[in-house]
Amino acid sequence: MLDEFEARQGKKQRLTAYRAFVLLTARGVDVGYSIVKKLVVEERRRTAEVFVPLTWHKGEAALVDFFEVLIDVEEPLGARVESTIETDGVTLYRVRAALFLMRLPASGIDVVSLYPRQDQVCFLDGHVRAFRQLGGVPSRIGYDNLKPAVKKLVGNGRQLQQRFVALANHYRFEPVFARPYTGHDKGAVEARGKGFRGQYLTPIPRGRTLLDVAADLVLDLDEHQQDEVRHLQPLPAVDFIGLRPMNVRNIRTPKGCEFDARRHVVASVSSRTFRSTVSPAPSPSTSPVPMSTSSPAPLPSTSSAATGRA
Repeated sequence: MLDEFEARQGKKQRLTAYRAFVLLTARGVDVGYSIVKKLVVEERRRTAEVFVPLTWHKGEAALVDFFEVLIDVEEPLGARVESTIETDGVTLYRVRAALFLMRLPASGIDVVSLYPRQDQVCFLDGHVRAFRQLGGVPSRIGYDNLKPAVKKLVGNGRQLQQRFVALANHYRFEPVFARPYTGHDKGAVEARGKGFRGQYLTPIPRGRTLLDVAADLVLDLDEHQQDEVRHLQPLPAVDFIGLRPMNVRNIRTPKGCEFDARRHVVASVSSRTFRSTVSPAPSPSTSPVPMSTSSPAPLPSTSSAATGRA
C-alpha cells in the first residue's frame, strides 16, 4: 500500500500509520493497528536518508546564507517598510532587512552584515566585509543555490554568476553548493541564522539606520576562535573589484548602499566587526573556479568516519 500511494503523496500529506490501518480494514484485511504502525515505522526507517557526523578543520570551511529580519529604524534607506510605529514623538519604520551571515563551524565564528535587500551587490559586499573582518579567507565556502551565486541549474551542475566567479577567483576559495531544496545540507548556518535572530534581534532592535543597529552587534573572539583565524588563507593585496570603472554609470546600486568610485567597491549600510589582531598563516592558493560547476552534495567538511575531505 505504501508503494501504491507513493505517487499520490506530498511532503506534508503522507500516508500515516493510522490512515493505512483504516484503508486496509476498508479493504477487508484483518490486521491490528499496532502491526500496521510497526510496519510503517520500519519502512520509514529503511528508506530514510542517512546522515554522517561531520568534523570541521580549522580554516577549512565556512557557510553563507541570507536571512530575513525585522528592524525598527528612523530612516529605512531603501529597505521594504512593513509598518510604522509612533513612539515618544518619533516615527519608526519597521523594515524587512537582509542579514548576511558567514559562519565558520569549526570554532563557531559568526560574521554578519545588515542590508536593505538580498541582491547580488549586497551578497558580494558581504563577502568582502567578512574576509576583511576575519583577516583571512576560508579554503571552501558552502551555499545553497541562491540567485546571486547560481545563474541556473544545468542537470546535476550549475552555471555560476560571472561576478561571483570573479569573487571566488580573487579570494581563491572553492564554492560548494547544497542540493536543491535540502537546507539541512548546510544545517550549521541554517540553525545559526534562526538562533541569531532570537539571541541578538529579539525583541526587534531599534536605531536611526541599519548601520546604527549593526554597530551594536560587536563580539570579541575567544582564544579558540582566534586559533582558527590563524589557519585562514591570507587576504589578497587589494579588496575585490566587482564593478569596473567603465560600467559605473550603468549599474544601479540599491538605496542605502554607497558606491565608492575610487575603489569600485560597494560599501553596505552595516558591518559586524571582531576585535582581533591575529594575523592569518600563509596557505596554498586554490585553483581558479570555472564558470560551470557540478559540485557534489556534501558541503565543506570532512566525515568523521573517513580520512580526507568529504
